[in-house]
Amino acid sequence: MAYNPDALYGQPVGAPAKLPSASLPLMNEPGQAPRREKVSAALKKLLQLTASIPSSYNDHNLGHFGIAATADEYTAKSTNRPHVPPANPGTGPTLPATTTQDQRDRLYRQYYIDRSHYDLYETVKSWAKQLLLDAIDDEYLAHLKDDILGYQSVTVPEIIKALTDRYLKFNEKQKAALEAPLDTKYAGEPIDLHIAKFNMAFKAFDSASESFTEKQKISKFYRSMQEYSMAKKAIEEWDNDVP
Repeated sequence: MAYNPDALYGQPVGAPAKLPSASLPLMNEPGQAPRREKVSAALKKLLQLTASIPSSYNDHNLGHFGIAATADEYTAKSTNRPHVPPANPGTGPTLPATTTQDQRDRLYRQYYIDRSHYDLYETVKSWAKQLLLDAIDDEYLAHLKDDILGYQSVTVPEIIKALTDRYLKFNEKQKAALEAPLDTKYAGEPIDLHIAKFNMAFKAFDSASESFTEKQKISKFYRSMQEYSMAKKAIEEWDNDVP
């Protein structure tokens, strides 16, 4: 008997998924290196987009969030359950020799359900990777690119890790550039203490009378932080030092 997967599953099997037309914020301006805040904004948008694509495996309310999320990000949103991608179901179900007609129907139905989950997952993975590649100049990911295959074998997590390691993390040189001026002026007080002071001052002005405009709040905040001019200079130098 010839099996009709559309009849068994109720929708065309292998039909292309309808993914939203979307793009990520550009991570660099033409002729300029990517900036930390731009990379962060692009990766956040990618998480939002992948989570918005519905799925019917794992945690339904997370969509395909696991494609772009780290293991820690995923478990934090899924009450400590790990992300388990749908397995490739192969080319068809395994049918024992003594399978009845009813059993065959059930096995084929389950196979096409599993197939549709897997195909959609792979489609979203490819879509997410292309969104990343379109949002940054090729030269900044060239170290991942194969001379023959290009980015074909490069995964979304590999691209995200490369961007995170290069643009969103402190390296030892950047830490030293930020900490040295603070240690010199403030006798070695830990940097966390100064960050806390910044945050407290900002919150104070942010919650001030509504008669202050945003511009006035920012102006008052920076004036109150004048004694930290060395810290501000170190932060600017660190930001400019990102390749």
